[in-house]
Amino acid sequence: MKHSVLELGFSAAQPSVGADASANPGPPALLDRVAFEKRGALVSLSMEDHYVRVRTTQGDDLVLMRLSDAIKETAPVQGLQTHRSHWVALDFVTACTRAGAGAVLTMHHGPDIPVSRSQIDQAKAKGLLKQ
Repeated sequence: MKHSVLELGFSAAQPSVGADASANPGPPALLDRVAFEKRGALVSLSMEDHYVRVRTTQGDDLVLMRLSDAIKETAPVQGLQTHRSHWVALDFVTACTRAGAGAVLTMHHGPDIPVSRSQIDQAKAKGLLKQ
């Protein structure tokens, strides 16, 4: 069977059978929805009306989808939903301070993110707050 150059190049780039895909999981699927020039490491997600603001180290973009669906597409990034309208990548949290019954996360990129009082225990479990 004769193959074109493109077919051979594509098939040669596929991982071999039995290759460990978890060794290099690649970027989160959510980044495929973000403008190319704004793709970078995933920092946080925030709801704005019916859109999710996806913040990366290269900027931010609005994506029309539910927050719960966006969070499902963040793997393999380790993160935490801190509020009904916010999710953060744990690697980009630089500080956490108590604010009344909740808390506020200072992010390496972008604005501060609130932690609702219902999510305080999860923030403690992830090591963001002292027990």
